[in-house]
Amino acid sequence: MLSTNRGATDAALAESSPLSRNFAWTDVRPATAVVELVAEATDENPTALDPLHDAIDPDALNRVVEPTEPNASGNLRVSFSYQEFFVVVRQSGQITLYDLDE
Repeated sequence: MLSTNRGATDAALAESSPLSRNFAWTDVRPATAVVELVAEATDENPTALDPLHDAIDPDALNRVVEPTEPNASGNLRVSFSYQEFFVVVRQSGQITLYDLDE
């Protein structure tokens, strides 16, 4: 089951400076892209981060976010907390990190 962080409010997210990147799901799986982006944001080696499965089921994230049609333009998004970030993964390939400490 996918988890959602209900504690992060829209106002708190609006105040933080997000880090956002676009990915092609044909090149990288969503769960892998999340770990890579968080590693970039924290200047850490991806293997030094907490396991993603502590925050969300990586296989479920991949299944839900990856489009089933090659050119699908779905608006689906999944959000959860990982490390010190509120993470938003969109079916379009965009991942946005909001720093929860700001």
